[in-house]
Amino acid sequence: MSCKQSELVAAINSFTAAVVSNDPNLKAFSSKLLGSVLQTIEYDPEDPEVTETKEDTDASEEAAVTPEVV
Repeated sequence: MSCKQSELVAAINSFTAAVVSNDPNLKAFSSKLLGSVLQTIEYDPEDPEVTETKEDTDASEEAAVTPEVV
């Protein structure tokens, strides 16, 4: 089950207020609340990592622009 944006914002605000107040009980409660909300976020899968080949690296080095010192 995913969380609503308003629930995430409320949990972040609650945690921020607890840290500012420096109350250990509020910190503990709000950190558990924020953690539980973060656990419900559904993420998209990451894109596959692209690896560079030797030819790609050589081409990018040739195309690099160096600043001209005046």
